[in-house]
Amino acid sequence: SCYHALNCYNAVADSVAQYMEENDSRETKLDLGLMRISLSEVDGILGEEEEEVQESLQFDLLSAQAGDIWAQKEVGWRALVGRGLEENHAQALDHLEAAAAVGDPDAIHNLGYMHMNGLGVEQNYTKAKGYFDKAAEHNITAAFNAL
Repeated sequence: SCYHALNCYNAVADSVAQYMEENDSRETKLDLGLMRISLSEVDGILGEEEEEVQESLQFDLLSAQAGDIWAQKEVGWRALVGRGLEENHAQALDHLEAAAAVGDPDAIHNLGYMHMNGLGVEQNYTKAKGYFDKAAEHNITAAFNAL
């Protein structure tokens, strides 16, 4: 069942988070490639309770510190829109730029959104369009809508 799968996933996520915390996650590089579905994605399916948001956020923050690009994108988005974190455009920019630097199309789109709206950066439609064009190359629907 979904409930059982979620409990299993939570146990694995807790173990990884504990390992990262005990081993100074800033210096420990873990291969989180097999854990691309973060707790926050599961929350999106089942509905988010405040406690679940904080649990998934802790996992994403630890993963981002360890250099996980998906987590960088997720933390950046949360800081951009204020979901689970206080809205902080400077923090969003840092995380999204890290993910975009290695080609994450969602992060690239979100940077376009920030430039289009002047969120944490000077409003610049030319830069925004450049980001949206790059994101659209990866079939990000919101990028097509922004163009």
